[in-house]
Amino acid sequence: MIATLQTIQTRWFKVSRGAPMAAKRASVPEQFDLLPIKDCPLKGRFVALHIVEAFEQDEFEPLQKLEEHDLETRSDFKDAPVTLRFRDGRLVVEYLYDVWAVGAPKRPPIIRNIFTLAPETWGRFSLNGRFGYGSGWHYHRRVLNIAFSSTSPDSQTFSGEPDFTFSDEHDLW
Repeated sequence: MIATLQTIQTRWFKVSRGAPMAAKRASVPEQFDLLPIKDCPLKGRFVALHIVEAFEQDEFEPLQKLEEHDLETRSDFKDAPVTLRFRDGRLVVEYLYDVWAVGAPKRPPIIRNIFTLAPETWGRFSLNGRFGYGSGWHYHRRVLNIAFSSTSPDSQTFSGEPDFTFSDEHDLW
């Protein structure tokens, strides 16, 4: 079975909290066409990880790359803050809620089962956070689109509306 994880991370500093950079930041899409997958096996467990990063210093121009992970000897895949667990023909998506995922204030770690995907379904998980550094703060928003399929995903895997959604977004003052 094939899990496709598209992670879209937007990162900014205080300057982008207001106009005109806030409009550019807010225009980063919640889904992108997938980059082509080269070596997707149709047997076993496989994860296609499509990473999209849009940072303030690049004026929120998305940078993309694809990683392919054959899970021949493992049944789980971790890309913080989510863990994908292949279980009984389904994909269980877990979220590790902690200070590393959502930033300040400090929080105790909690593992949440946010949704379970049957084959040929997909879900969206979004979170944001505020993080301290040196003498200031930086912020991020992360959207994770996750699909589960028995065939190699195509570029339009995340078109339309997701079958499941989960949000852990907060006011970032």
